[in-house]
Amino acid sequence: MDPVSITQKFINSAKGAVNKLVPKYPDQNISETALEFVQRISNSTTKVITEFLEKKTKPVQIRSEDAKLYRYNNLLLYRSNGEKAFNLEQNLKDFEHSGITPRFVKYFSLGQDDFLTIMDVNEKALVPYYKVADKIKPEVKQTFKNNVKKLLNGKILNRELFANKDALFVTSDGKRILFGDWADVSYHLQHGEIKNVNEMFKNWRI
Repeated sequence: MDPVSITQKFINSAKGAVNKLVPKYPDQNISETALEFVQRISNSTTKVITEFLEKKTKPVQIRSEDAKLYRYNNLLLYRSNGEKAFNLEQNLKDFEHSGITPRFVKYFSLGQDDFLTIMDVNEKALVPYYKVADKIKPEVKQTFKNNVKKLLNGKILNRELFANKDALFVTSDGKRILFGDWADVSYHLQHGEIKNVNEMFKNWRI
């Protein structure tokens, strides 16, 4: 299928997104901001979306050379190839109850192997962690670390958590810390890896 057809397929599937998303995700509490944003994108061209990303969003530094992350109010927008978009969707769904991820909403095809994934946090806004790190209550930080440890106990590791604080965010009420880059996650860690990661975790400061 050519890129135009692929894009049109995703655009068509997103028509009436508000009506479709609410019953599809009844327990996820997707924000009105996210629903409205999906509807807006479904009626936009790739050029308009790209200009929006460049002019209206805040870029978030990530280490991946073939993906980009953006922040817009309480949304995170991840532009990547199809493989990363697929992995991101699966990982967000797998860990949606971990307390440290945004929620997957939808992804759109912007062209050949070019996808934009919409992630939502049902709060007024997301605040970069580094801007308010010294104001966050110790118990909020500890809860975040405890949730990361639960994943490690399940032999699951997102190495970016330990390598990139730029993708850490705090909800507007200051009660929750989350991480925005979940495209690359390692499962089924071996014993030696688990031991090394646990040692690293002991010395990890956020």
